[in-house]
Amino acid sequence: MARFSRRDGHLVAQIAAITTASADPRPASDAACALLHQLAPLIAQAVDPLRTVTALGGMVAGVVATGAGGIVPLPGLPDHALLAAGSPVLTLARARLSQGPMHASFLLPVEARDPAARWVRVTAVACPPQPPRHPCAVILLSPPPDLHQLTRRELEVLGLLVEGWSNARIAAALVVAERAVVAHLDRILAKLDAPSRTAAAVRALRQGLYVPAGPGRGAGRQGAAPAGRRTSASAAGTGPAPD
Repeated sequence: MARFSRRDGHLVAQIAAITTASADPRPASDAACALLHQLAPLIAQAVDPLRTVTALGGMVAGVVATGAGGIVPLPGLPDHALLAAGSPVLTLARARLSQGPMHASFLLPVEARDPAARWVRVTAVACPPQPPRHPCAVILLSPPPDLHQLTRRELEVLGLLVEGWSNARIAAALVVAERAVVAHLDRILAKLDAPSRTAAAVRALRQGLYVPAGPGRGAGRQGAAPAGRRTSASAAGTGPAPD
């Protein structure tokens, strides 16, 4: 079942049938998590198809990526180290688009003294198929959206939730007890005012709160980047800041 209502000018979905709510002591099964991973982007698109247009507001940098792997400056926007040729951010954006959607949006941690500037939003919009040297995507940077007071660790857990990971898998990757993951999820649901894992994942995608799982995610102390892991932002010359 799904119930849709209007709030602050946007459609809000209340979805409760795909997975269990936090009040249910039973963890979501792997099958339910996998289904969530497949359906969340579709639901987010159906609920708010203009969310990518909204993300374009406040752009601070942008480039046009070509099919040959190069980049072309986007007129009117400055350069940025995260969008330099060969940047892992560009690779990640291309990888997200290669999965089928015409657009993708995700958060990346960056090094900054101001807590409000420790995240940057990356939005990628695919171009129509063209010969190799023609544009294949427009990739933009903008300030992050309202993070709803989610901590860095909660945003990481939310990203893994969107990826369809079960509680047990998240706990193993973050090297924490499964009950710690449950506690993180309870706080995430409360901060997003979401009744279920599915609703939280959909809202993460719709509101631009998705943090993609990077390669090597797994080891590390709670609240910090896993040892030896390089996020897309840190590999491009910036590093994640602690909460």
